[in-house]
Amino acid sequence: LDEGLLHAENSGFDVQESLIQLEEEHRNRGAAVGLDVNSGEPMLPEQEGIWDSYIVKRQCLHLCTILATQILLVDEVMRAGAQMGGAPPPGPGM
Repeated sequence: LDEGLLHAENSGFDVQESLIQLEEEHRNRGAAVGLDVNSGEPMLPEQEGIWDSYIVKRQCLHLCTILATQILLVDEVMRAGAQMGGAPPPGPGM
């Protein structure tokens, strides 16, 4: 609803009225609802062929898992290095 609020405000529509309409439409349909910035009426993004927001969020979730995995790997490597750093390095000829 934050995006709908911003779209309503930037498009010159009454924000509270638009928000109420979006909430009612979402409650009635049980699906994602967007705001038509030309008419100010709620609309279903998939019926209009709008997938940008969905694709961006899907990509974000995908990248978040990759980044979390990489951070955990770095943490594991640093922990292993700290454990190995406690022993003195081997001298020449060992």
